[in-house]
Amino acid sequence: MAQNEPTRKHWSEVMMNVPRQVLYGLLIVIISITLFVPVQVPVVPQKSTKDLFSILMTIPEGSTILIQSDWTNSTRGESAWEFQALMRILMRRNIKFAVMTSADPQAPEVARKAIDGVNRERVADSERPYVRGVDWVNLGFFPNAEGTGQGLASNVAELFSGRYDQGESGRVAVMETPVLKDIRRIEDFPAMIVVTASKTIDILVERLARRTKLCAMVTGVMGPETLVYHQTGQISGLAIGLTGVAEIEQLMERGMDPNGGDGAVLASGYPKIEGFKGMKNIGNGSRYYFPLHNALGLMILAIVLGNVGMYVSRKRRVQS
Repeated sequence: MAQNEPTRKHWSEVMMNVPRQVLYGLLIVIISITLFVPVQVPVVPQKSTKDLFSILMTIPEGSTILIQSDWTNSTRGESAWEFQALMRILMRRNIKFAVMTSADPQAPEVARKAIDGVNRERVADSERPYVRGVDWVNLGFFPNAEGTGQGLASNVAELFSGRYDQGESGRVAVMETPVLKDIRRIEDFPAMIVVTASKTIDILVERLARRTKLCAMVTGVMGPETLVYHQTGQISGLAIGLTGVAEIEQLMERGMDPNGGDGAVLASGYPKIEGFKGMKNIGNGSRYYFPLHNALGLMILAIVLGNVGMYVSRKRRVQS
């Protein structure tokens, strides 16, 4: 062998030192391909998601629920699609809602834009758009999460008094709108849904657990800790991350049945609930679910190859 000829690396060393640019390039290619070639990943909704869907589908039409929307664009990849699925269900069932936040001053505007997006869908499908000040109100930002939780627990009417929103004919006091005119206590809401990427669900569980049907839609990272609240009965329903969105969308598409008949999701112990067949149910949650699996698969493969390479390389050094 010539003296200046470079030494060829053993395959194990190559596996341990794959350039990050190669991994990023593979990730971009895999994600791009799977986004444009949609594949429906089968999902089996877990109990917490079935509980949430059952609550949303059995709230009496015309009722008002409270939504605490504590997410912004930083968690759009999960929270936006959770919120979108929630809006589709509520609007299709003619359920009024009030939106508030205690996590970020930007959150009310982010929620408003998401609601506008679902309204555009409804107009395109010749459905009635939800009217602000009549069908829903934006309560805005409450800067003290602990104090706000206590206010919800003690006197909802007092907490929301002095709040105004944009109605059909101008600025209007929220407590005088059709949305909140009959609300005085937290128990007057048949449910409260918290869409969050932060610990605000912890604060509300401390103050409102079992006062109303408190439900949550959280990011995947928050899933394990929040699931404990559901397992102990402190929250009534829960959707976790992108998986939760895919599960909700499947339930919207297929409905659920204690016997699993007519293609419905098998849900023993639940009442039969029809979905929204023929409507747009499968959205970005299910669309991004397959690319997520591929990204995680690439990550696992890189870890496995790197560890195999390290093992073989160490074994060669010991033998030599």
